[in-house]
Amino acid sequence: MNFPVGIPLKAKRGVPHHYSQPLGILWGFTHQILSPFPGYHVSEDGKNCTSCIHGVDFTIYWNVLPSCLPCTTCKSGEEEKTPCTATADTRCECKPGTFREENSPEFCQKCHTRCPDGMVMATPCTPSSDLKCMDQESGNSELVVGIAVPCSILLLAVVIACLVCKCKVQGEVPGRKGEARAPPPSPQSFWCPGLALIWVPRIPLHLPPHLLL
Repeated sequence: MNFPVGIPLKAKRGVPHHYSQPLGILWGFTHQILSPFPGYHVSEDGKNCTSCIHGVDFTIYWNVLPSCLPCTTCKSGEEEKTPCTATADTRCECKPGTFREENSPEFCQKCHTRCPDGMVMATPCTPSSDLKCMDQESGNSELVVGIAVPCSILLLAVVIACLVCKCKVQGEVPGRKGEARAPPPSPQSFWCPGLALIWVPRIPLHLPPHLLL
C-alpha cells in the first residue's frame, strides 16, 4: 500500500512549523499521524513538526516522537570524536591507552603494555580492542616468510636481467687493410648497459620516400 508523503519546508530551530500536507500515514485510513524527518519531532498537539536543537537533542530516523532524544555526554574515560547534531548523536571513543570490549561496552579498560614471555605483539591496542599477542615462533616464521619472499623475487629478477643482458650488439669492428670486417649489427638485438628487466628488440623502421622529411 502506498502512502502520500509530503516534503518538509525549512523550519526555524526549536520552533514548530506547519506543513501543507501530511508527511506520511502510519496507521489506518482515518488516523493520520505526522511523521517528521530526522532532526524533527511531533509537537504536543500532533499537528506540527518541531526541529531538534543542535548540540542538545536529536532524532536519527523518521519518527512520531513527542520530543527529540537528548545528546549523549562522553564519560570521563572517553573523548568526543564527533559532536552531537540535530540528526546524529555524539560519538565517543576510549582515550589512547584504553579500549572497550563488546561484552562490556559500559566502560573503557586499560590496555596491556607488553606481551607475556615467549610471545610477541601481533596487533597494537586500539580503542575497540586490546593488545593482541602471538607465539614468538609463529612471529619469527612470519617474519622469515616476509623477508624470504621479496628476496626470492629480487633474486629471480636479477637472474632474468643477467640473461637478457647477454644480448649484446656485435658492432662492426674496424680491421686492418685486407682483413675481413665483422658483420653488421643485428637489428633484433642490443646491448643492455647494467641490469635491465625488460628487453625491447630494435625494430628497423622503413618509411616511404615521400614520408621522409
